[in-house]
Amino acid sequence: MNYPMPTGPSGLLRAGLFLLSTASLASCATTMADIPFWAGVPAGPGVSQAAMVIDFRDGSNALFYGFRWPAQETRTGADMLNAILGADPALTVDNVSFINSFTYGARSRSYSNNGTPTNYSDDSYWGYWVNNEVSYHPTDFNLNGHLTPPLGSPYGEGRWVESSTGSAGRPLADGSWDGWAYGVYGTLPSNPVPESSTIWFLAAGGLLLSRRRK
Repeated sequence: MNYPMPTGPSGLLRAGLFLLSTASLASCATTMADIPFWAGVPAGPGVSQAAMVIDFRDGSNALFYGFRWPAQETRTGADMLNAILGADPALTVDNVSFINSFTYGARSRSYSNNGTPTNYSDDSYWGYWVNNEVSYHPTDFNLNGHLTPPLGSPYGEGRWVESSTGSAGRPLADGSWDGWAYGVYGTLPSNPVPESSTIWFLAAGGLLLSRRRK
């Protein structure tokens, strides 16, 4: 559908705000169809798939991976991570079971007490997030668990939930999302898909500019 371009300063401002809001909405609609890198078996009938986001929180885009496995078999978050590590040699961790450090090429983040060893609230570490409900046992952490089904894309109809187990205790289902984000407590994985375009509105000159990313 074609819309007439408004004229005059107020018309251009409305156009700029409309396009900004449209670009923002488009950038949030992240699904598994956007995943650029897959590990595991090929797509096809009887194959389940899950997504993994790894966010260094270093000003660069989060890493975005997919994992596929035979639907009749069981897999965990650790299985997905191991498959991705085997498929992408640029990505490494210090320990799959208890991750303190992710490295991707020149990018690396490790646990840090941020100079205050007695204050745990400002520690930076790799938080583990999932897209399903989880349970926390009041007295025995060994009884913590994950509840299915998945909630959907955390960037769409679903949401991120802090995992109540390590990755080896996280059962995958078709449509699962796992997220790793570096930062203080509560830091969520950011959207891994860049916006399709970047838009500026120069109010002083009343000029609307756009740049399409390659």
